[in-house]
Amino acid sequence: MMSYFSSAMLFHKSRKLLGVYRLVFYTNGHVSCRHNKTKLSDAEQTHSKTVTDDVLPLSAVPGPGGLKNIPYIGTALLFKPFSQFSLETFGKFVCDMHDRYGQVFKVRLGKDYTVFTSNVKDIEKIFWQEPKFPQRRLMNLSRIYRERRGLPQSLGSCHGEEWYALRKPLNVTLKRPKAIQSYIPALENVAEDFIERLLEVKGDNQSERAEEMFKLFFKFSSEGIGVICFNHRLGFLARDLNNCPEKNKLLEAFQVSVSSTFRDMLGLERRYMKTEKDKFYQNYHQAMNYIRQQSMLYVNKVLSESRGEGRSRDDAHTKGDDCNLLKTLVQRKDLNMEHILAIIDSLLIGGTDSTARTLTVLLYDMARSPDIQTRLARDIRAVTGPNGTITAKCFDQVRLLRACVKESMRVHFPVPGGVERILTSDTVISGYHIPSGTNMLMTGIRTCMDPTHFPNPTEYIPERWLRQPDVQTTEHEGQTGSHDYTPSSSQSAFAFIPFGHGARSCIGHRFAETELMVGLAKVLQNVHVSVHPSYKSLEIKHTPFVTPITPIPFVFTRRS
Repeated sequence: MMSYFSSAMLFHKSRKLLGVYRLVFYTNGHVSCRHNKTKLSDAEQTHSKTVTDDVLPLSAVPGPGGLKNIPYIGTALLFKPFSQFSLETFGKFVCDMHDRYGQVFKVRLGKDYTVFTSNVKDIEKIFWQEPKFPQRRLMNLSRIYRERRGLPQSLGSCHGEEWYALRKPLNVTLKRPKAIQSYIPALENVAEDFIERLLEVKGDNQSERAEEMFKLFFKFSSEGIGVICFNHRLGFLARDLNNCPEKNKLLEAFQVSVSSTFRDMLGLERRYMKTEKDKFYQNYHQAMNYIRQQSMLYVNKVLSESRGEGRSRDDAHTKGDDCNLLKTLVQRKDLNMEHILAIIDSLLIGGTDSTARTLTVLLYDMARSPDIQTRLARDIRAVTGPNGTITAKCFDQVRLLRACVKESMRVHFPVPGGVERILTSDTVISGYHIPSGTNMLMTGIRTCMDPTHFPNPTEYIPERWLRQPDVQTTEHEGQTGSHDYTPSSSQSAFAFIPFGHGARSCIGHRFAETELMVGLAKVLQNVHVSVHPSYKSLEIKHTPFVTPITPIPFVFTRRS
């Protein structure tokens, strides 16, 4: 998400400069440029001279040439109307550049170069040499909002000690498997309501049904992240939601915050940087204020409970107060109220749209792989029965469940590029000397489709994630999967890192994976998933998360 934001922001600035400078003109049928020779930065000048028999300088890294090397202007020339690519197809742009230039290439994104690599040895090296406080580009809209309000920054808008002070308390709860497992009962309850609402969607128009269903996916993910942030059901899946103005307003605030962030990523809104009176900024400002206001109510509720004033009937009832994230944060002496709200804001914004869209394509994969769906549903029911509860034991016994989730994210990579880092020391990348301060983008969208690591990469084969010879699943010895699959001996753990790696990996990784597995397990336990015959094939874009270009007209049928 961060790499997409950075590229979009620079893209907009570049297009503006392209118009202002009137750079390109035609002379005798040839393109010319009224531009003095681009001056290299100090780092580029230093490293342009760093040439040995084995190591080449940054200037030798392949990539688009000519006008596309000009700061800012070059960025604009990479996208529409000057090429076939847009920010929504940034993933296709990355893959096209790899096809042209190989595993490593550089592109002007704004003033400086960003170096892209799909070499897993490079990726491993970058992560192993990470400092205590890894760096990446920051989210501008959130940063400006917080600066103007005099608030501490959120996880996505700060670096260094400030970032670590917010991240450290989350590691205690959100990186412990036992703590995440404690949320399974509450998530199962959310999934049950989700299924009931899906089955209630009516109408003859498949397009309208598909749109309504996607709204339910967003409500499911919003309800789920509410469980972890507040240990409380927010009520987004209630039948009477239309009669609950406060719940609707909070749901709308989530949607405004996500859509506003995306519009900022696309570079469609820049006026807010100069004035608070900008209408776009005002809408975002009001949405974030309402989210903070509601968050404050739950924080005060936890404070009341700590004084022995009892629980509400809407509590999610997770197992153990040590696994209650909000209570853990409130009890820490090194966090004040504003720090807690900054943490909650980060989780709420990051955990809604991403999970909703990932679950959408996951269920599509189930619908398009009926043999795998039948097998997985059978294995789930063998452990839980047709109406039993989902537990951590189910995850352990039905290993195909996790494999299906991972394989869907591999085939439909969640973000358009990959993981982004700013190098904090000079590093040799695939034989090139890359200076400290250079932005690196590790293209997971490419490594996931590399047959070196994943044979038959375009095929949906969950068995590739099951250790051989245990391709069979629960209580069905001797039955193999739908593919006679042999894993690659050269597969690297760094070829598939959708949540990043290391100290600055996605803090919601375990929860997101658990939410997806509970959702999938509960859906297949109760209903059969198919797609209306009119839907030919899935085509995706990134907005910034993986998104069907045309909403999927799912058909859900109760299992007998």
